[in-house]
Amino acid sequence: MNTSVRRLMGIGICLLVTLTVSASEQPQITLFEKSNSQITTFLQYFYRVKSLDPKKLYELSKQEEDALLNRKESDSVLRLALLALLPDAKFETTSCAIDLLQSYLHENSADEEKRQFAALLLHTLAQLQHQTLNQNITQKKLNTTLQEHDELTARYQQTKTQLEHAWAERRKQRMHNKKAKQALLQEQRTVANLRKQIEQLKGIEKKLDQRKKDMSPST
Repeated sequence: MNTSVRRLMGIGICLLVTLTVSASEQPQITLFEKSNSQITTFLQYFYRVKSLDPKKLYELSKQEEDALLNRKESDSVLRLALLALLPDAKFETTSCAIDLLQSYLHENSADEEKRQFAALLLHTLAQLQHQTLNQNITQKKLNTTLQEHDELTARYQQTKTQLEHAWAERRKQRMHNKKAKQALLQEQRTVANLRKQIEQLKGIEKKLDQRKKDMSPST
C-alpha cells in the first residue's frame, strides 16, 4: 500500500478530529463536539503510537486483538482501526479492521460519538483498500506489459541474431560460389589449352609422318 497515501489519510482524520473538537462552541457541529470528547483519547493514542517501530506496532496490535477477544473491549476495535491507518500496516490488517468496524456498527452498544468515529474510520479504510486494489491491478497490468515488452525484445533480438547469422551464411555461400566459379573457369581454360596443345601435337605428328613418307625410297 502507498505509504504517503496512508500517512495523509491518517493525518487527515486526526486533523478532522482536532478541528471539530476545537470548534465545539459552534452549535451546528455534532461530530466530536465536546472538548473532553472520547475521540480525543483515540486521537492522542494515534499520535502516541504512530512513531513506534514496526515490531512494537505488531506487538501492540496483538495486545489489542487479545483485549478484543478475551475481554470483549469494544474500544479495541477503534484502536485496531487506527493502527490499520499507519504506513506499515498490511493489506490484511486493513481488511480485518474493516470487518471489525462493520460488526461494531451493527451493534447497538456503542454510543453515537464512537459510532460516528467508527463510520469515519470505516469510510477511510474502505477508500484505502479500494486505492490499494486499484494500485495492485495497475501494478499487475504494468508487470504484464513489462513482461510482454521483455518477451518481444527477446524475440526481436533472437530474430535479429538469426537474420544476421543467415546473412553471414549467405555471404559465405556467395564467396564459396564465386571461388567455385573462378576454379571452374580456370579448369575450363586449362582444358582448352590442353586440347589446343593436343591438336598442335597431332598436327606435328601428321607432318612428321608425311615427311617420313616423302623421304622413303619408292619401290
